[in-house]
Amino acid sequence: MKTLPLLLLINLFVIQNSYSQNNVVINGIAKKHSINEIQLGKFSSKIDSLGNFVFLLNISEPVVYTLKYNRNETELFVQPNDTIRIVFSEPDFYETILFKGKTAFIQQFLVDIATTGVQIDNYFNTKWNEFSSLSEDKYFEKVNELRGQLVNPIEKFIKENQNRLNPWFIKYCRLSVNFGFDRLIYIYPSIYYDYVSLEYQLSFRDRYKYNEEFNQNDKDLLRIENYYRLMKSILRLKVIESIVYDKSLRNSDNQWITAYQKSIIKSFRNETIRDYWLHYYLNDHIDNFGVKNLDKIVEEFNNYCTNKVYRKEINDYYQAELTKRQGHLIKTYKEIDGFKLDAHIFIPKDIEAYEKRPAIVYFHGGGFSSGKPDWHFGYNKDGFISIAVEYRIYDRHGVMPFEEISDAKSFIRWLRKNANEFHVDENKIIASGNSAGAALIITTALLDSLDEPYEDLTISSKPNAMILNASGYDQTNKFGPVKDKSSLAKISGINIVKPNAPPCLVIHGSNDRGIPIKEAETFVTKMRAAGNICEFKVLEGAGHVPWLRPPYSIEASKARKDFLKQLGYINE
Repeated sequence: MKTLPLLLLINLFVIQNSYSQNNVVINGIAKKHSINEIQLGKFSSKIDSLGNFVFLLNISEPVVYTLKYNRNETELFVQPNDTIRIVFSEPDFYETILFKGKTAFIQQFLVDIATTGVQIDNYFNTKWNEFSSLSEDKYFEKVNELRGQLVNPIEKFIKENQNRLNPWFIKYCRLSVNFGFDRLIYIYPSIYYDYVSLEYQLSFRDRYKYNEEFNQNDKDLLRIENYYRLMKSILRLKVIESIVYDKSLRNSDNQWITAYQKSIIKSFRNETIRDYWLHYYLNDHIDNFGVKNLDKIVEEFNNYCTNKVYRKEINDYYQAELTKRQGHLIKTYKEIDGFKLDAHIFIPKDIEAYEKRPAIVYFHGGGFSSGKPDWHFGYNKDGFISIAVEYRIYDRHGVMPFEEISDAKSFIRWLRKNANEFHVDENKIIASGNSAGAALIITTALLDSLDEPYEDLTISSKPNAMILNASGYDQTNKFGPVKDKSSLAKISGINIVKPNAPPCLVIHGSNDRGIPIKEAETFVTKMRAAGNICEFKVLEGAGHVPWLRPPYSIEASKARKDFLKQLGYINE
């Protein structure tokens, strides 16, 4: 007799004993499955060889989770003490999915809505440029047309099943859909500006009227996923207006998180919601911008946040990040507009007194808007001098890519000028960057403008080698805050290629949706046509951040090492 798989035995046992041990049991079978994991909100479950999976949850109130399998997703309404059975087959997820349980009719309805949502998403994926370029009247007309495709069936379903539906579920359905489309209203000025290249403000509609259509201090909103996306758009617009009108914020460090805190404290009376957003944005800032000059901001957070768990989490994280900035050399390489820009230098412990070694210099990514040098802290495994560079960014210092290019050039010159102090061989400076950081590196080597007027231009800003990870090579229309879009073309790698460029390694994922691989291919072709050394490593199947995902990160690491061996920087 064959033994039943362990997961199936667990399923059967749990179903029989669920009410004594767990509030909710969600299990099922994924037929003809190609992957071994399924996600429910923040939870995940392994799928065994027969396709069985199970989720055991404890919840105290109704909630809607997003069920994700491969690239398919739908919503699942879950109440305390629910037992839900799910069966589906790949590849026809939406056509084959079936439910058992007292809420099966709700789950099937949510699948139908998800199918319509996929069709709307396909419209945005194929028509985004056309949609974003519509005039105000046409744009709002299209938003409301798309909104109706979801709102109308939802209202019909609610009317037909009013007495069978949980009141919170009704509220969720209505708000969730409208929040998604209201967000399109909020972002219209910025996307119109990005795609039509004109400054624009909503003329006949007050953006803030959308705030008044729902109670921003209703803590139930924290259970609706689309609320977060809408509120982020609302708060961002408030922050942009604060920075425009509040002179004290401009030319101040960490100006965006300062404006966010002020806006959140002013906007929310409910402590639960206020604490959530204060925690969210400060945590995000530490994640993506670092802790430099953050003491007053953390102090204000502690003064206003009443949630002890949030306070402990933020303060522990802040102290941990401060500790990481100790134990290595920090030097200010540039002072400009009141900002001090630092180089974090990691010199190997075994270096001799007068020894010089190659330096590998890291410029972080972040779309010219975010990022921190801390992402590249640490000693180099090959014994090089390792340096992580701070440069100005939009969401912290309020600058455009042009100022960031100037900072990158300034740093290379500063390092070359002070090479002896840091044991650096000034003829072996390797610049490595991710995404926007890699785009900056290209300009240090190939752009003949944007140098600071007071610098010694006889000292070269060119690195001796470039490693470009998932770089952007055509910046046109990729940075909304720049008013003159044509100026972005002048700093785009594909437009500034010339002979005698430093040897270059281009690493790019074949499935990079943020920066299509065609950009990288064009750059490589032009570099080679100009007589430059330009190695090209394509990571098959990789997306935009392959350095975070094995086996792509391992493959990329090997390509970098081979490139440096080829240049004679590594002798093995």
